Order: sequence, then structure tokens, then C-alpha cells
Amino acid sequence: MLQKGKTIAFSTKANVWKTRYSFTPTCYMDMDNDFLSSNTPDGSPIKMLWKHDVNETYNSFYGRPSAPSSLEVVSNDNPSAVKIFKSLSIESSTKGWKGSVYTNKDRGGEPMQTGKFHSFTEKEDNQYSAMPRSAINSTSNITFLGMVNSNDLRPFDAATLDPIFNPDGSWDVPLTGVPSVSVSASNTSLGFFGAGLKSIDEAGEVISAADGFNAQGLKVIRYNEEENTISVKLNASNVFVLQEMLVFVGGTIAANKIIPVYIMTNPIKDGDGMRGPYAGIKLTLPDSSKAFELFAINVDYEKTKLDGSLG
Repeated sequence: MLQKGKTIAFSTKANVWKTRYSFTPTCYMDMDNDFLSSNTPDGSPIKMLWKHDVNETYNSFYGRPSAPSSLEVVSNDNPSAVKIFKSLSIESSTKGWKGSVYTNKDRGGEPMQTGKFHSFTEKEDNQYSAMPRSAINSTSNITFLGMVNSNDLRPFDAATLDPIFNPDGSWDVPLTGVPSVSVSASNTSLGFFGAGLKSIDEAGEVISAADGFNAQGLKVIRYNEEENTISVKLNASNVFVLQEMLVFVGGTIAANKIIPVYIMTNPIKDGDGMRGPYAGIKLTLPDSSKAFELFAINVDYEKTKLDGSLG
């Protein structure tokens, strides 16, 4: 069994701890200008002694597959200014980078926003990507539809969940007023009920808007403009939690309850833009078996109109 742990390297030239490595040796040695290390093997394919910087496959140690290369940088130009981060560009001799971004970590180390770069477009030999939308703590993807009176809700019965009588498992929710916005009804739209923006997932667990988007949530199937109703998808797992959420009493819906209704779309597509005093960028090159260079990482941003540093 190979030794587990972390290996970090100190640069005597820069006088800083500079990088981490994917191998963990039990000892190092220097012999005739050769750098060697050893690790305890668990089988014959792994060599007892490893000579570094001679292997044609980069990031491969002790005969193991090449490990990915990764790094993290922080874009904190003018850190007192609140910025809207627009795009990222990578100047590198290779392609295939993947990455993510976060903003404004709190004292506990948790970011306020996070997002993933899904693809890069090559322009002038550089790789560009728009900043992703935040997958957490977004509000721009949440829309208030209106109110529903509990007196107008159709009770649940066996036919509600019976695929013979109700093939799509829908349950109609009549709204008290016509929505002032377009209703996005699809497999990526979730219905939320109540001031706490509560919904439920397929396992019957209560989720909220603050928990981020759950594609298995209470899906909004359609909006009926003539009847002014939205249809949500129910199943045997989530129907009981929905009863609690809609303030059921003794198996029936509590009378005269006015319940706000919201719709939430996928924040990866419709969430808040990345903004804050700084942004952290994490990049990974999955295939690092060949030599490559990374020359620069550029972040494009603009200041917000309410930024305090503008005076």
C-alpha cells in the first residue's frame, strides 16, 4: 500500500511554500545530481526506488497514472471595490482546462457564490469563458407568481397518485391573481410554497431556496392560462411533506390560509452574476501527462454603480 499524505515544496529562490505534489514518499535522496525517492509498494508493478525528472509521462510517480494539474488564484485588484465579474481568459500552451469560481468567503470559509466553467472558447490563441451564474444563494432565478387560497386547493385522494387516472402525477394549484410575469414551466422549474420558500425533493426531504437548486424537486409541469393554475408533479414520497407544508390539519387542508407561491428555475442558467470585492479561481488540467505552460489568467470585471470606492 502506498503511503498517504501530502507533499508540499518550498522554493528557496522565492522563499515561499510554492506547490503541492501528488506523491508521498517515505524518504528522499540525492545521488550524482539525480533526485530519487522511495515509497512502500503493495505489489511488484510499483518500483521501490523512483528517479524523478526522467519520466516521459509528466505528473506520474511510482508507476501510477498521470495526476491532473491544478491551481487556485484570487482576483483581488482594487479589493475595496465591489465588482461584477464578467469573464475569464487563460493564456496557455495547452487546451482542456476546467475550473470553478467563488466569491466572498465568510469567516467560516464558506463562499457566498460558486459556479463552474463549463466550456472555453478559443480566441486569438487564448481561451475565454463568460463567468458562470452562481449555483448557490441566488435570487434572480426566483419569481413570485401570486397567492393561493387553501380553500381552493383540490384535496388529495388515491386517484391523485394513480397513474391510470392521473398519468403525469400532476396536481393543480389555482392562483388568486394572474401572474405579472411569464411562468417558466419545465423539468427545470420548481414550485415553492410559503414565505419560507420551502419545497420538497423526491426523497421527501424539505428543501429551501437557500439550499440551491434541486432538479428532483417539486416540478412545475405547466401553466394553464385559461384556468390560471399551475400544475406540479406529485409522487408517493413528496405528497406527505407537501401536506405539512400547506398546513394540513387532520388530513385536510387548513381553511382560509393564504399561501404565497414562487417558482424557481435553475440558477446555473438564471442565477445571480458573480460579484464582490474578489473572486477565487480554481483551474484543473485533467490531462497533464505532457509538458505545458500557463502564462497568465485574466479576469474581466466592471464596478457596480453603488460601489463605495467611487466616492
